[in-house]
Amino acid sequence: MGRITTAGVVSTFVLTTTNVDVRDLVLGPDGAIWATETSFATDAIARLNPANGQVTEYGLPDFGGTSQLAVSGGMIYFTVTQSNLIARLNPTTGAVTPFPIPTEDVQPTGITAGEDGNIYFTEAADGAPGLGRLEPNGTITEWTAPTANSSIQAITLGPDGNLWYTGFASNKVGKVAIAFKQVFLPLIRR
Repeated sequence: MGRITTAGVVSTFVLTTTNVDVRDLVLGPDGAIWATETSFATDAIARLNPANGQVTEYGLPDFGGTSQLAVSGGMIYFTVTQSNLIARLNPTTGAVTPFPIPTEDVQPTGITAGEDGNIYFTEAADGAPGLGRLEPNGTITEWTAPTANSSIQAITLGPDGNLWYTGFASNKVGKVAIAFKQVFLPLIRR
């Protein structure tokens, strides 16, 4: 992991696990930088203390394909693509709780926190419904995207309070109201 100051000074921080892909970074509720690590041998969530550079890794021996991160309610949530689940890490205790997705092999990828306290995620696999919601109590609900096989990969909360996501294979951007009225919009090309 690395840091670049506004003055252009670059610092790097060494992870203790070697040969991993760092997929995503997020500012945690504790002020630390959290990252997903994935490889053929191991997966982990890393915590970087920006004040002293200390890196702590939380091994995930039974998970495969950690990808994206989100923060909600003081917890770190992340997608685990190959294991077909969303997981929650308690940054205080290090405890990890997995939430298996009901539909098999959907390849959860993107993840974001909604203003309503729920976690929203994307499903990138062909034939997957495409979008899902994880409630704080662990309930998962999935919705079918308007365009089949869109390979929905990224999702974010917009300034309008709605969720916005990308349909990689369909070349579309979608908007989801929290009430889940779904509308696809064509990408703007310049």
